[in-house]
Amino acid sequence: MIEAQVLKSARTLNIIKVLGGACAMAAAAQISIPIKPVVITFHTLIVMIIGLTYAPALARNAMATYLLAGAAGLPLFSGFNGGLPYIMGPTGGYLAGFFAAACVMPYFQQRYGNGTISTACNCLLGSVIIYALGIAWLGQIIGYEKAFYSGFVVFIPTGIAKILLLVGIMRYIRRL
Repeated sequence: MIEAQVLKSARTLNIIKVLGGACAMAAAAQISIPIKPVVITFHTLIVMIIGLTYAPALARNAMATYLLAGAAGLPLFSGFNGGLPYIMGPTGGYLAGFFAAACVMPYFQQRYGNGTISTACNCLLGSVIIYALGIAWLGQIIGYEKAFYSGFVVFIPTGIAKILLLVGIMRYIRRL
């Protein structure tokens, strides 16, 4: 009886984590700096927090929940957008990158631990995944040279700031 309650509690906690991650992604999407063709949002910060703190299956499920709900038309993406046309637009590769990074980062964390250097490297890995898929997709729409600049170069300062912020946050959390 006690084992069944523990399993039920663990399942409930996992559902809360998955839904919490999806909700955090939706909230982060609304905090943005509107530049074209891809807006700067706090998505990547949340993707990396999920990648650094969730188990692999939970990270995957949280991101899948967010993306599938948005694809179904819920206004979860930047500017309260949703639906398949939004996913097929300029930001589609970045959205795919969020999923891929959330799938890879927990494994990196398990393999290399949560030290300062490994956390920074993991965040860099997540960023590379997101930007690589984002640029590849955006390049199909606006050309690769333009995609490299407007889909990567303009994000470098905020990307570095997010990584440094995350390293600091993770160091603080580990001390608690």
